[in-house]
Amino acid sequence: MIKKISLLWIWVFFSMCALAQPSKEFFMAGKRKLRAKEYKKAIELFNKALEVNKIDVAAMGARGIAKMGLKDFEGAKNDFKAILQLQPNDARTWNNLGTVQMTQKDFKGAIRSFSSALKSRRHPMLLFNRGISQYQLKNYQQAVKDFDAALAMRPTKGNLPIRLYNNRGNARDMLGDHKGAIADYTMVINKAPGNDNALYNRGLTYKKIYKYKEALADFDKVVKMGPKFKEVYYHRGICRNATENYKGAIADFDKAIQFMGDDVIVYNSRGYAKQNLRDDAGAIADFGKAIEIDPNNTLGYFSRGALYYQDKKYKKALADFDKIVQLKPNDEKAYMTRGNIKFKLDDYKGALADFDKAIRLAPKSRKAYFLRGNVKQKMGDTEGAEADWMKAGQIKKKR
Repeated sequence: MIKKISLLWIWVFFSMCALAQPSKEFFMAGKRKLRAKEYKKAIELFNKALEVNKIDVAAMGARGIAKMGLKDFEGAKNDFKAILQLQPNDARTWNNLGTVQMTQKDFKGAIRSFSSALKSRRHPMLLFNRGISQYQLKNYQQAVKDFDAALAMRPTKGNLPIRLYNNRGNARDMLGDHKGAIADYTMVINKAPGNDNALYNRGLTYKKIYKYKEALADFDKVVKMGPKFKEVYYHRGICRNATENYKGAIADFDKAIQFMGDDVIVYNSRGYAKQNLRDDAGAIADFGKAIEIDPNNTLGYFSRGALYYQDKKYKKALADFDKIVQLKPNDEKAYMTRGNIKFKLDDYKGALADFDKAIRLAPKSRKAYFLRGNVKQKMGDTEGAEADWMKAGQIKKKR
């Protein structure tokens, strides 16, 4: 599940108080090119301004922003750092440096930069950017604190309040505060009813807490807004499957495959929906496709193997559970199921070995003792069978 987060803010600031006339002319021409997104020409003009005045911080800053436009992030960082050598308390430059660091996924460096900016100027945009950086490092509590502090300043500029509520909702959701997250997303939706980010994120949170009808209502609206969120069909399919709309779920998983490509989780999920419609052949095909995409996909083997077992195709089921045991040698459930399959194939010795292993891995498994007792009975070990059944009866049933 991927929550939609908001983008960073870049402050473009042009100071002209100390510019010599030739430098000013190059700078103004470069600024026009920068605003037209002609970054290479802008950089050429800012270079000329800096030839006239090597410490022209406005030209350095603007050149750094132009370099960002060309994705020359190291060059941009060098310009911003050069400004900070001259003006160590320049909040805007610290912010721009932090933005570059975030683009390069240097989130710790970004937090240091935004924190330096905040020492000089307490501004909600800086708190927003630092909060995003904290979120990316999974420091969700710190992210919430930054978003709280920014919102306490009652920002009104642009869509900053909406971004703050949406991202605080994301952080709250990751902390398990689903009620708080839903409240934040709802605040965004009330302020901007067409905000697809908030609708999508709220739908994901509703889905997480099994409020499928509410999630479906949000996902339906997102789908109507267009194909921005490719995963929305997958999530809506899960909700439809959970509410027993299996045909609708399959239609959504079809769409998800169309938009997301070959995805193990989607094929597995469509397989379950087909299984619910008693289309075992279709389900087996989907689990097979999931295995083809990821040969280490134990869930696919388990699901397909269980269907083979149900359809009394015991040899095929055994092959799938052999693979699961190979991939997950400490999975007691896999040994119990494989033991059952071997029992059906009259391989009592092999079944006994699997149930022995299951009991070693899960000594308090009532089922494992009971099944081993059945095998021992078939092998003529009545005393051993009765001992296992008695042991199974002594183990408390899991609630």
